[in-house]
Amino acid sequence: MKKFIKYTAAVAATTLAMTSCTEDNNPVVDPTMDLVKEAEAKWAALSGLDEATGAGDLTAAWAKDWAVGVDYAGTVVAQAAIDEAKANNRVLEGRYSENVTIGAGEVWVLNGGVHFDEGAMLTIGAGAIIVDERDAESEDAEVAAKAVGYILMERGSKIMAEGTAEEMIVFTSTKQERGAWGGLIINGRAPINAGDENGEAEAEISGSKYGGADAADNSGMLKFVRVEFTGNIITADKEHNGITFNGVGNQTVVENVQSHMGADDGFEWFGGTLNVSNLISTGSEDDSFDWTFGWSGKGMNLIAIQSADAGDRGIEADNNRNNNTLEAYSNPTLENVTLIGRNADGKAGFKFREGTKATVKNLLVENFQIALDVQHDVTLTNLIDGNLSVENFKAVGATTVLKFKGDE
Repeated sequence: MKKFIKYTAAVAATTLAMTSCTEDNNPVVDPTMDLVKEAEAKWAALSGLDEATGAGDLTAAWAKDWAVGVDYAGTVVAQAAIDEAKANNRVLEGRYSENVTIGAGEVWVLNGGVHFDEGAMLTIGAGAIIVDERDAESEDAEVAAKAVGYILMERGSKIMAEGTAEEMIVFTSTKQERGAWGGLIINGRAPINAGDENGEAEAEISGSKYGGADAADNSGMLKFVRVEFTGNIITADKEHNGITFNGVGNQTVVENVQSHMGADDGFEWFGGTLNVSNLISTGSEDDSFDWTFGWSGKGMNLIAIQSADAGDRGIEADNNRNNNTLEAYSNPTLENVTLIGRNADGKAGFKFREGTKATVKNLLVENFQIALDVQHDVTLTNLIDGNLSVENFKAVGATTVLKFKGDE
């Protein structure tokens, strides 16, 4: 068992800056050291306390322009609008091999799991609302009997959802609570490290595959989009996320997107090369952001705000659970990240584990008991070798600023 090292914050706000490794600042390490001690020495050699160089307030104006807080009640869709949509056949259901267009400002009803097959395109105009009507407790037998709704874009399909700050596109539910419906799932053909090029999506219908060899794969566009009340249970150990990116390529555009009050993760990447900017996760019951299976894209301006009643980690970062050294490594580059927690026992703001690599610049972690947690031997080795780095890191209100833990 590896030794368990903790760094405890003695002040409310502690600032650390970690820069890339150079030959001149490599620490002299005793070869008999275990990885936890070596990681401790590496961090100490590369970081310094400097109150003047903190990450500062990274809650940028872009978020304030359009995002809502955790006290937001959700998008209310009048029953008359739902009835009118159904009367005019504005219902998404089943599988589509042809294009579907949802006009600007229209209300559409989501009926069960919906798949868009290869070659099909879903186009959504600004201000449109897609609402899942399922409610197991509804007095309407037809509504109560509906299958859980979700939208899954298969490999080779595209979603073109372009809202505006004033007219966001919203995916929501009449039942305004976590887990009311599934969520949005996008499958692409970009590389993954799940053992082959055919990972299986966490969806209710088996056989939905993702991954491939095309880093520049294009699954479409999400701009000014909000998903609400997602996370319905799939199996005993799987739940839908707000938005799941499965092997999504870097020609896909994802900007100004919010996941609100989901029962699982706000955003999750299973491999791929997708670049994102201006994402906010509010009130997620599990992790706000989560990656695994070799995600190697870029993330600019990420904000997580937990609610008082729920929330696990701000970011959970993995490579591959079954083989921590499996290539291609998870190795994203993140810049301007703000993680605001709820002071829950033992919760970490940013947890690196299972062999992930990453470059993180400008990280603010606030009100998590553990600010930054690095776990497992391969992950510690990545830190020691300079393949896992954090530059300009500020922790506020943490009991433990840094925690290192090797394999057991």
